[in-house]
Amino acid sequence: MPVGNLLLSSSILLTGNSAAKTLRMFNIMNVACISESTYYRHIKSYVNPTIIQHNEVRNSSWMEHEGLKRAIQVVSNARLQIAEIITDRHKQNTAWIRTNLPDSRHYFDIWHVSKGLCKKIDKLAKKKECEDVGEWRQSVSNHMYWCAATTPDGNGRMMQEKWKILPLHIQNIHVNQSSELYKECGHGELEGEARDRLWLQPGSTAAVKLEELVTKPQLLKDISQLSPKYQTSALEAKHSLDLHFVPKHTAFSYWGMYTRLCLSALHYNENADRMQAVTVDGRPRYAIRFPKAKHGGYSVREVKTKATYGYCSSTITKVFAGYEDNSRALKTYMLNLQVNTPPPLAASIERPNREEAINSFISRYNRSSLVN
Repeated sequence: MPVGNLLLSSSILLTGNSAAKTLRMFNIMNVACISESTYYRHIKSYVNPTIIQHNEVRNSSWMEHEGLKRAIQVVSNARLQIAEIITDRHKQNTAWIRTNLPDSRHYFDIWHVSKGLCKKIDKLAKKKECEDVGEWRQSVSNHMYWCAATTPDGNGRMMQEKWKILPLHIQNIHVNQSSELYKECGHGELEGEARDRLWLQPGSTAAVKLEELVTKPQLLKDISQLSPKYQTSALEAKHSLDLHFVPKHTAFSYWGMYTRLCLSALHYNENADRMQAVTVDGRPRYAIRFPKAKHGGYSVREVKTKATYGYCSSTITKVFAGYEDNSRALKTYMLNLQVNTPPPLAASIERPNREEAINSFISRYNRSSLVN
């Protein structure tokens, strides 16, 4: 086999690219290259065995719950104790953790709680006499983070009391006489723009509706479980990286997806702890982003040093070493794995008679043409 052919196939997969698009680009450039069938043969026979979704759950929500249980099992098998665990507000996960990890402290990721509340504020701000509520959307989110960050011991009741002063603050009332733990705002005397904000009038429809929203019992319970230190942002970054290697709009075989998720893990592990980049004169670098979720607002983020791809070089080296040493052994290894390959989702669906399905489609199409 020409070295360049196997190298091209390996490189396409290792960079998370689409074989069809990459090979089409070469064809447009009139550059001679392998066919798509050859690519898949290389991957199946040599690359997948070097790197190495089961349809067991009903939907993505159940898959998330099953993933948590298996992850906990891996940690338990290693005889490690879980002191704290941080998740989103997935109800199944919350109930399962409460029952099966009674000695672990369960916290909620702040971003997920804030995101859900901000959506409700946006909806409220569209109602009559509640337009001014939207002006406080970001402040409400900021206050949620502040409640957790200023309570490092995770005291749930204290976080609740800090949160309860929020609807009063928005009405330019900065003392909560009914609270025993947190009686007044911690910002001191307001000056300048902070003093001249668009305060909601006490008793107004906007103030009443917003107070009802932020003091709902379920939300108060969630506030008491906000994580004061660690969040799940790193995990969200890993999921985003997964989409680069396994885009949702593309169908993959079981082992094709498995291999690409392994590559995503290799890339993440190599680059997760990158340092912040600096300018020529040594100053930390930052970038301004405009996320869609902020509706025109911006975020300031650290610029990291460039990613490295050492895992690609080492994997290609192992692919060629395995091929030169005993290429048949790689094929045999893959064949043995495929014995336990789960069937595709479509395998559980009863297939219609092909001719009947086609005739039904043609008949339906003709009827719609006659009506038009």
